[in-house]
Amino acid sequence: MSLDQAGIQAILKKIGTSGSLEPVRTTGGGFSYPILTELLPDVPQAEIIAKLEGEDLVKRTIYASEISCTNSHELEKGTNLAVIAPCTKCGAESVVRERLVEHRPAGHIHPESEFLKGGKMICPTCKAELATSEDTKILGTWFQCAVCNTKYSELNVSFQCLICGEKFERNKAIIRPIYKYELANKAQEFFKMGRDTVLSIVYDNLSKVSTGDKVERNFSVNGKSGVAHVFDFSFSVDKKQVLCDVEFSEEEAVESSIMKVFAKTMDTAVRQFILIVWPKVSSAAGSLASFYKIKFIEVDNEGALAAKLEEVIAVIKKEKK
Repeated sequence: MSLDQAGIQAILKKIGTSGSLEPVRTTGGGFSYPILTELLPDVPQAEIIAKLEGEDLVKRTIYASEISCTNSHELEKGTNLAVIAPCTKCGAESVVRERLVEHRPAGHIHPESEFLKGGKMICPTCKAELATSEDTKILGTWFQCAVCNTKYSELNVSFQCLICGEKFERNKAIIRPIYKYELANKAQEFFKMGRDTVLSIVYDNLSKVSTGDKVERNFSVNGKSGVAHVFDFSFSVDKKQVLCDVEFSEEEAVESSIMKVFAKTMDTAVRQFILIVWPKVSSAAGSLASFYKIKFIEVDNEGALAAKLEEVIAVIKKEKK
């Protein structure tokens, strides 16, 4: 896939179903956007984002910030910094921490480095081992250069870029904002999710939680009245059959939607049923569903669907057959 109209549509669709385009930290330093890596792995992410922003398809908010090298690196390279503590007098990167330790209750006082012998704390005066925290008391802490022995009360922290090797002090570091992106109004009009898209998303997620052979669509059940009722999905959880309907609307689902579902489940005597409402129910409809003990979840993106399905499936697993 390339950065053409089809590629842009695929990205917008993924952002719409996921809720946002969020960055993650990479092991090599910096950030990347998994959605872009998945859909357009061969296109520089900075180029993709510039395209989306240039066409007013996304809006950005600050997600995090990072300390960056004074030299400019591309988004994919990110930042990979080592924290260093050079001596302000001789420049050696050999500064160590030293502490003044009292051996209790003997009262012998020495620098911590004089206590350390073979990985143990041994008092230089009485040769006793300091085995517990109750044997020691820290009286003070300082930092000292192992080359010129200059002492400091505070550590002088600097950075070295592991990409280009540049060393720089804190006050010269660049603080770079990292953004997450959501669909702008223009894209939301362009990317209006229809019922078929929602059903496809629900099917994929039910397939992940089902413990049966497969998820069936348009599952028909004959009611006590003789009427055949069609449910959007049928799947299994721990050998329990679960039927599921999806109520999709650009507005809130209202009481009539709940009454329709209630009549359907009563006529078929369904034991396990989930109503997925995309995006939400009205307050009155939600109260009605709760009164009729209808399990329902409200979602408006794939991430929320996966999380809430996991919660309701956990409830079903605990219930008796």
